[in-house]
Amino acid sequence: MIRALAITEILRLILLNFAPLVLETGFDFENDDRSCMWPGELGKKTGGNKFYFAPSDRAALVNAARCNKSFSSVALDILWSVQWSIIPLLRTLPSFIWQNSADRYTLNRMIRIPDWKRFQLYRNRIRHLYMQIDDKIDDLALLQIAQLLKDRPLMPLLHTLSYSLSNIIFLFLSPHLRHLEIVGTTHGRISPLFLQTLSKKVPALVTFSCQEAGLVSRAAWAYLAKFRRLRSIHIANADNLEARELKTILDIKDKSNLSLLIPQGSSLQTSLYATVTVHAYALRTLILSAEPALIADVLSCLVETPIISLRLLYADAYDGHISYENEWRIRLSTISHWSKTLYHLELQDLCREVQLDAEFSENTSILDPFLKMGKLKSLLFRPNVTFSLTDDHLQKYASAWPDLEELSLDFWGRDEEPLATIATLDAFAELCPNLRSLFIRLHMIESTLPGIPRVRTHRLQNLYVDYPAHGHNLATVARYLDALFPLLDVVIGRDIDYPGDEEEDTNHERSFKWGDISAAVKLFQAARADYRMRGYHSL
Repeated sequence: MIRALAITEILRLILLNFAPLVLETGFDFENDDRSCMWPGELGKKTGGNKFYFAPSDRAALVNAARCNKSFSSVALDILWSVQWSIIPLLRTLPSFIWQNSADRYTLNRMIRIPDWKRFQLYRNRIRHLYMQIDDKIDDLALLQIAQLLKDRPLMPLLHTLSYSLSNIIFLFLSPHLRHLEIVGTTHGRISPLFLQTLSKKVPALVTFSCQEAGLVSRAAWAYLAKFRRLRSIHIANADNLEARELKTILDIKDKSNLSLLIPQGSSLQTSLYATVTVHAYALRTLILSAEPALIADVLSCLVETPIISLRLLYADAYDGHISYENEWRIRLSTISHWSKTLYHLELQDLCREVQLDAEFSENTSILDPFLKMGKLKSLLFRPNVTFSLTDDHLQKYASAWPDLEELSLDFWGRDEEPLATIATLDAFAELCPNLRSLFIRLHMIESTLPGIPRVRTHRLQNLYVDYPAHGHNLATVARYLDALFPLLDVVIGRDIDYPGDEEEDTNHERSFKWGDISAAVKLFQAARADYRMRGYHSL
């Protein structure tokens, strides 16, 4: 038994019985602040994902750590891997206590050597820290700990850090750090001196993210290019970015991910180098939020870059000199440069408002560049104009994107009645076998549904229909959707067409509530599962 527990794979299989949650690895964690993660070698056994244990399983992990020495190290690594505060770590020191008179944690005596050795056992287990400045910790306590560290990091094996810009942040910087996110500041802006210190203490930094507006000083932009291994840059509000600094960022050769939010009204001018081609051959993901003219200039610099994921958020800078229809014609023509490389595409107009007189276009040839993007796996298209798409148009798109997994065609204007029908869903079910999420505008009328199709094996999970359903028998609609997509998890739709149309329109067939249709779909799924359990054929 003892030899068996010494094998990592056996430990992994045993601990899997605690029902872990599988989440994608990455910089953003959406799990509960009490959850915990697989450590080191165990995480590598999961095919690229990390296992995050549910908060309810913490007690089981604690008991496992106490009951057997073989479990102890692995269970403690899992429990301590992700932290949202340094208070649990500091509380392993007996002298770190809460003082009611000071209303904060402090040290009531000097830290003893045995206590410090025990403290080190826990600090070496922490891999990810997500927190902001905690004013409940006395500064003198942190100062004493810093003296004992002797210029060494508080958490030597820390991999990911999300923290505010302050003097305390230097306690967390270590050579093992790969991802750094600055979420606020109490100490001015990010200066060249800070980045110089960061490059020395964290030479292998891979991701740099800044979420605060104006946090990066103008003089500091150029120093980002000096991080030799920097691959991802995320700046949530680059309000003081100038043309020279922007070109410096674009010229970083090894970056693979770039995200810039440049607010409307920024003084940035790109005309000085708009015709210059930037050879950023490593860039694969670009997220850019700015005025349309600025986005066009940046894209013109990257025409030779093989981008595979493109997310463009156009700020509202419409001056009335060109129609929205022609504006999108120009935009899509520019984006067509990456038709052969794009896997993920998101195009949005910001500051959208639902208006009854919103621009409407029957000229669907504007969208023809989409047909050339045969490798698309996800498309989110939210323009400020409604394109009237028929079943034939949408069937062409479905046939052009055989690997499509997510599609959202969210037009902000409202035509009185969509031309697309249930036939569009049939087309996507047949031509896009990998589709998992679909947001589409079509007119689903119960009286025009064809015969009930055979139960397919399509794995669509989320369906949103951006128009009310009409008819007299919602069970017919639900049965058709269930047969078409037997694994539907979410069925959502818009129950009214225009603001103010809450009252029933006597000139049309009765509108179904999409919530009722979703409930009926669940009933059909339950009935089919019951039949299968009893050994009958599927419904």
